[in-house]
Amino acid sequence: MKEVRKAIPVLVSALIWAAVMIASAKVLKDTEAVDNVRNILTCGAAAHLFLLSGKAVSDKKSSC
Repeated sequence: MKEVRKAIPVLVSALIWAAVMIASAKVLKDTEAVDNVRNILTCGAAAHLFLLSGKAVSDKKSSC
């Protein structure tokens, strides 16, 4: 049950990012800015996933 509770914020975050990316793609579909915005959103999502996989969400205690 603890694993499920830990996964809920990650899943909600993924759904939010997906909604933001889809909405941005639809709004910018026929514009010249679509490539620039796509790069920004992709980098933001990657950074967010990197932070979620790090120590910030880990329950392990560091020895430092």
